[in-house]
Amino acid sequence: ASFRRKQKGEDQHYVTTILKGTKPWTGGISLCSVGIKDLDSILGGGQPVGTCLLLEEDRWTRDSSLSLVKYWCAEAVSHEQLLLIPSFQDNSCAALPTAALPCNETKTGRGRQGATSREINDLVDSLPRNLNWDKAAGKAVEDGEKAQPLEILEEIEEDDSEKGLQIAWQYRKTVQNERMGHKSKKESNLITSNVFCHSYDLNGRMREQNMNHDCIQIINGFERVLQEESSGFRFFQQIKRELENFREKSKGKLIRLLLYKAPIETTAAAMPFLLTYIRTHNLSVVVLVTIHAWTCRAEDALINLRRSSDVVMQTEGFASRIHYPPPAEFRHLHGILLLPKVSTVTAASSSGHFADMTVGKRPPAHVYGLKRDKRKLHITLLHIPPEDYADRGGSVGTGGVRSGAGIQQDTGAGCSRKEGDKLDF
Repeated sequence: ASFRRKQKGEDQHYVTTILKGTKPWTGGISLCSVGIKDLDSILGGGQPVGTCLLLEEDRWTRDSSLSLVKYWCAEAVSHEQLLLIPSFQDNSCAALPTAALPCNETKTGRGRQGATSREINDLVDSLPRNLNWDKAAGKAVEDGEKAQPLEILEEIEEDDSEKGLQIAWQYRKTVQNERMGHKSKKESNLITSNVFCHSYDLNGRMREQNMNHDCIQIINGFERVLQEESSGFRFFQQIKRELENFREKSKGKLIRLLLYKAPIETTAAAMPFLLTYIRTHNLSVVVLVTIHAWTCRAEDALINLRRSSDVVMQTEGFASRIHYPPPAEFRHLHGILLLPKVSTVTAASSSGHFADMTVGKRPPAHVYGLKRDKRKLHITLLHIPPEDYADRGGSVGTGGVRSGAGIQQDTGAGCSRKEGDKLDF
């Protein structure tokens, strides 16, 4: 009963064209990579086109959240997609970082919101190095050096050396491959492989490679919009004009819109209009919003922004807690990633329903560990080791208790969230 023949006229709203850096998925949707394979697998394969990711940064430890933003932007440059980044403030507003403001000022909402052009340029300059480009360049040089002696020998041979040969095995191997339609290694290296998710080195810089700077567009002129009344709808109108303008220049490429350090109240009012416009006109646009939740003046605006977004991610570093270092089970990690909301499959399909979110499409967990090595950021499940390896011994046979088990401790303070965290020690 679950299998039936499709009727004529069904699924006509699905997009059949596959853009560069995207792949088709179930339900007629297309996915693009967020730049890190671990997060792609958690989201079910990637970020569906036409959806919005919300990233709430930690107040004191911004390394992990900033790495996620770098991955997302670097993937746009690697596929030569169009990356749009609006600038909300003048450079004169960047005298002090937001985290340096006193605690009483941030609670009253007087913390600075909106990224400046200088902060956006610093973000672009710090994009990680593309390791796939280095591997392809090294392989091309290596194959070129190996092919050089053979090319010299072929040039020395006369053109009529093939005359009189009747049997196939008498021909040179290059001639045989040419007759059979096989391409040489040199020609195959010139064809760029369609890599869905690239590999990056956070210690390296993409600016040292031959990156296309035309893919990144920093949009100015949003300072006046935020100062006007009903700034949310004004902000949507200006974003709409920019999307219409760059849609003609993008020549069918995917557009990535980054709202870096976005003002919460304005973005919460504009996001429903923006996502409705993108999905109604079937635009090839994906959105990433990063916010500082502790600077929000109204709690209702933050709740509305979370409801409008398709995925809500929250990063928290262990260094921001009072009780440091963390228990032995988590000392190989430097923070956690919370996923309070994931609804990309339902949002991407125009005929989606909340019942489409089956158990198989949901992520395996909503709390993950963040681990940073020398070059990469890893997102792993929180695996609890055997009890004998836990701090203060195991709970079976040794008479001890596991770390955090049966011990009443205070919750961590200093983070962007309130009491009752998802992971308390």
